[in-house]
Amino acid sequence: VANIPPGARKGDVIDIVIQALPNNNTTSLANGLLWSTTLKYLGTQDPFGAVNEFVKAQGNVFVNPAYAGNNPTQASARLSLRTGMIPNGGIVTSDRPIHLLLRNPSWAGSRQVERRINYHFQTTDPFKNPTAASQDEGFIHLYVPASYHGDWQHFLGVATHLFMNADGDFSALKARQLAEEALKPNAPLMDISYAWEGIGQAAIPYITPLLSSPQQDAQFAAARAAAFLGDQYGETALVKIAATRDHPFQVNAVQILGQLPNSPVINASLASLLDTDQSLVRIEAYKSLSSHNAGPIFSTTIHTRLNPDNDFVLDIIDSKGPPLIYCSRLGQPHVAVFGHKLSMQTPGTFSAFDSRLTIATLEDKPKTLNIFYREEGRRTPIEGLSNPDIAELIARLGGATDQGFHFAYGDIVAILQSMVDHQHVAAAFVLQQLPGNEREVLDSPSLPDRGRPQAEGPTAPQIGATLPDLPLPVAPKSDDDKKDDKKENQNKNATGASGRPQ
Repeated sequence: VANIPPGARKGDVIDIVIQALPNNNTTSLANGLLWSTTLKYLGTQDPFGAVNEFVKAQGNVFVNPAYAGNNPTQASARLSLRTGMIPNGGIVTSDRPIHLLLRNPSWAGSRQVERRINYHFQTTDPFKNPTAASQDEGFIHLYVPASYHGDWQHFLGVATHLFMNADGDFSALKARQLAEEALKPNAPLMDISYAWEGIGQAAIPYITPLLSSPQQDAQFAAARAAAFLGDQYGETALVKIAATRDHPFQVNAVQILGQLPNSPVINASLASLLDTDQSLVRIEAYKSLSSHNAGPIFSTTIHTRLNPDNDFVLDIIDSKGPPLIYCSRLGQPHVAVFGHKLSMQTPGTFSAFDSRLTIATLEDKPKTLNIFYREEGRRTPIEGLSNPDIAELIARLGGATDQGFHFAYGDIVAILQSMVDHQHVAAAFVLQQLPGNEREVLDSPSLPDRGRPQAEGPTAPQIGATLPDLPLPVAPKSDDDKKDDKKENQNKNATGASGRPQ
C-alpha cells in the first residue's frame, strides 16, 4: 500500500506499507525484501481490473524493531510483524495534481483564478510547466512548485488564501485588517498567516508590530509569515521563539527555520539547540540542520554491495547534551547518534536474533568487541572485530567494511533499541513517530485475498494465490504417447464426442 501525497510529481519518492494478506502462513516480514512491483488503484482487490500504474515499489521491509530481533510470544507482537514499511521504497510514476473546485463554475472565473495563482507562483517555464492549469469551467489543476520541496500543505495554504485583487492599496488595506483580526480572541491565526504570505511584501509593515506582541500565538503567526516573506526581523523573532524553553511554539519555530533558505544565523541558533536536554527540540534542530547540510553533523552513507537496496545515512552529532540515538521510519533512512564517542558498555555481552548474533568483549582486550553472526543458509559464521564506539559498530554491521556483515536498516534499528533497553548502551532511544496519514494506512482494514477457488462449487474456500498459475512447459512426447493420442482421436471421431464438457 502507498499513500501518494496530493500534488506529487512524477519521480517523487514516497514510503511503502507492506501487509501480509490474511489467512496465509506468513509469520514475520522481518528481513523481507520486496522485489520490483507496481501499485495500482485497488490492485489487490481486483488484480486484473486496474490499468494505470501509480507507483513502482522495491526495497527492504522495516518492521517493529522491538520484536524484530527475537521471536515474540505475545499474539499482538507476532501480529505486528506481519506489517512493515519500506522507507523511500516507492517512486511515483505519474503526476497527481491537486484539484481546485470552483463553487460557481464559469470559464471566466476559472481562467481568472488560474492567472492569479500562476502570477503569484511563477515558474521558469509558465507555458510548459505552470503551477495552475484550468481543466474546464469547474476544475483547476494545481502542481506544487519546486521551491516548496513537496510541502503541499504549505503551498495549498497560501494558494487558497490569495486575494484576487493584487493591487498595492488593496493589499495594504487587507494586511492592516488582518493584523487587527489577529489580536482578537479565537482568531484564525493560521489562515491569517497564510493570507499575509499571499499578500507579500506589502504586509510587512503591518506584521512587524506583532513580532513583539505579548500574545504568543499572534507573535508566532506574524513571525512565521514574515520569515517566509524574507523579512530579517521575522527570522530574528522566529529564532528567539525557537530558543525560548517551554514556549508553546518552540518546536514549530524550529521546524520552520529548517524550511527557510540556508543562513549562517539560523544554522548557528539551531546548532545551539543540539545541546539541550529536550529530546524533541534537539531532534527537530538536527533534522533542520541536516536539510541545510550544516552544523556539527558528520554524515556518511552506509552501503553494501551484498544488499544494494539497504542504503541508509549514519549521522554523528557533536553534542554536549545527554546521549541519544534517533532512528527514522519515513523518508531516507537515518540513524543519528548524539554525543561524543557514545560507546557500548564494556566489558559485556549482547545477543540478538535468537543468539545468532553476539557482540562481546575479548578477555585479553576488554576495549575490543568481537562480533559473531551465524547467518541462516551459510555454513561458516561471520566474525569481525570492532571498537565499542556505537557509530563504528553501526557502520560495520551495515556493511561498510569487507567483513561480510550486511544487516538491513531495520535490523540495525532493532539491535540499537535492544542494546539501549538492556542497558548495554547508556543513551536514550527515540524512534520517529508516524504522522496521522501514515498511521491511517497502517491501521486500515486488511485487504481481502480474493484468491481463486480451489474446488468446484460456490462454497470453495478463498485461499491461495491471487494470480492464476502460469502454464507449465509442455514436455516433448514420446513415440508411445503419440500412438495413444492417435488412437484416442480415432475413437472420438467414431463417437462424435467433442472431448470437453458441454
